Parts: sequence; C-alpha cells; structure tokens
Amino acid sequence: MNVCIINYCTNIKHSRQGWCEKHYKRWLIHGDPNKCNKFSESSASYVKNRFYSYVCIPDENGCMEWTGAKHNSGYGTFSLKGSILIKAHRYSYELFKGKFNNELHVLHTCDNPKCVAPQHLYLGKDKENARDRIERNRHINPPVRRGSENNKSKLTESNVIEIIEMLNMKLSERFIAKKFGVTKNSIHSIKHNKTWSHIDRSVQK
Repeated sequence: MNVCIINYCTNIKHSRQGWCEKHYKRWLIHGDPNKCNKFSESSASYVKNRFYSYVCIPDENGCMEWTGAKHNSGYGTFSLKGSILIKAHRYSYELFKGKFNNELHVLHTCDNPKCVAPQHLYLGKDKENARDRIERNRHINPPVRRGSENNKSKLTESNVIEIIEMLNMKLSERFIAKKFGVTKNSIHSIKHNKTWSHIDRSVQK
C-alpha cells in the first residue's frame, strides 16, 4: 500500500522510510516520527519546527527544496528571532552538523540553490567557493535584457522609434510621456541616449 507505515495514519507515503510528510518532519525535528510536542516560541524546537515547515521531503535526487522566502540568487532565507535573516542552507547545515566558522561557505554537491538537504551540504573556503562557481558557470553574469526583452519595460522598439520621431519634431517631453503612459524622465533618458541606446537613431532624423 502507498500509505504511511505509522499505525492509524492514512496519509500518502513520501519518504524512503515509508512515512508521510508529517511523520517524516517529526523525525527530522525530534528524531522520532511519533513524537509531537508543543513548545514555546522561544524554544529551539519551535524554531526547528518552523524551519521544516518550509522544507519539502526529499525528491528523487535527495534534494530537500526550500519553499519559503528566497534571495534573488535563488538561495532560501530564514528569519531567526524576527529580524535576523540567515540563508536557509547554512541554517540546515548548522542544525545537523553543528556550528561552524561564519567565514566559511556552505556549498552544495547538487548544484541546487533551493536545496537544504544536509547530506548535500559541505563547508568550503573562498577558494573552494570560487572554484565551485566557475565549474558550474555561476561566475558568468546572465545576459542583459534590453528593450522589450526586459519584462519591466512599458515600451517596445516601435514605440521608441515613434518617440524619437516626435522628439525630432520638437514635441514636448511632457506631451510624449502622457501619450505613452510613461514618466517625463523616461522620455528625457531616451532623448539623451541614456536608455534604448541600442536603437539606431540615424535613420530616425
């Protein structure tokens, strides 16, 4: 049967041990899938329980992905005592393997920034971190998205060509901005080639 092996539990089995997600997380927190204690918000067990409420059970690769808040880099972030933020994978390493020198990096064997599985984490110095980034091409900045390829852009290339033509006709920046639903500063930046500089303006004059 594809259900949890714990007596009287009818939840779907997820872990290799045969437990459902609820009992798997109890085992992670207490070391016993049957143990379920209530604890105060100031207790270490409360923080640990809150941490694992954002953690998925292992997938086919053994990764335990973080479902909580994430940094732009893709790494999970976890709040300690309200205002103290820590990267989720660093906190996971500390939970399972003990405190470590804060100057060290916590690296992944799985190349999955969202993963907090302790068996996928290891410590490294700046040198190891740099080598890891190079080997996995993380040192290469993503291509710059210009013009309409930038999802935040309100304008398209054809809009900008029309704006340049209107500027050449000496129409006011305020009028043009209102027509296209953008700020006057946006039009000013186009006029002085600070933005949309990849547009060939020679054919517009």
